[in-house]
Amino acid sequence: MVTSPARREMLQSRWRFTCACKLCSRPQREVAPSDKRRAEMSAAIALLLACEATGSDKVAVGEDGWQRLDALAVREGVNDLKLFQA
Repeated sequence: MVTSPARREMLQSRWRFTCACKLCSRPQREVAPSDKRRAEMSAAIALLLACEATGSDKVAVGEDGWQRLDALAVREGVNDLKLFQA
């Protein structure tokens, strides 16, 4: 998962673009917690996808795995978790 500062730097250096979306416009004190939540979401989705074929997703992430993922998505304002798939 790429952090917010790294995303902004990549956009600026590659495309000469300064993003002003809701995520990029957050105050600095909100950026690190947001990046942490997004990294946790990305890891949970990767684990769930890896376990999907075996049907062992409840064992791998625990009973509350999906609920935690959903709560993180709501907190981040993310409507499409496909964005976090590698």
